Amino acid sequence: MEYETSNNTHHHPHYPGNPTPNSLSVHRVTILCGHESEVFMCAWNPTHDLLASGSGYPTAHVTNSDWNVSYLSKKKKSSMLNLISTLGQHKGPIIALKWNRKGNFILSAAVNRTTIISDANSGHCKQQFSFHTAPALDFDWQSDTIFASCSDVMTLNIWNMSTEIPVHNLQAHNLKLFTTISQI
Repeated sequence: MEYETSNNTHHHPHYPGNPTPNSLSVHRVTILCGHESEVFMCAWNPTHDLLASGSGYPTAHVTNSDWNVSYLSKKKKSSMLNLISTLGQHKGPIIALKWNRKGNFILSAAVNRTTIISDANSGHCKQQFSFHTAPALDFDWQSDTIFASCSDVMTLNIWNMSTEIPVHNLQAHNLKLFTTISQI
């Protein structure tokens, strides 16, 4: 499967022809089509030319993006991106998505309270975590095997890929957590 990209954004209602100050020109915008519903987030792989995007369908797509962005922005014709894998293990919309530092695993969270680590190349589920009692709203990798996740029931969990339950479960917050803080 391939994704079609287009630099012709003049007919798209969300990309007006007159960019605002400090924004990109519409001629440098590329639209990737291929998801079957709204796209909630995207993340560049830190070590490879891959782009992951998560949607409400509930799938995440990994596309090969080994093109030069400056070259693509100058092209008059559309170009093609290859779909590398589809991550379809979630049972609800995917609301968070991040690569680990090596770029070989993708961590994703859905509204059905599951957090899944998938192999970036094959798309297969490496590990599934279902300990949160509400959707995990955000997470961040501490290393290639350890990550933290937070949910709207005032908890922060620290996970290791080798276990299915959190290494630490922190419930000292008195307000909802919407994000994790990285690199303190």
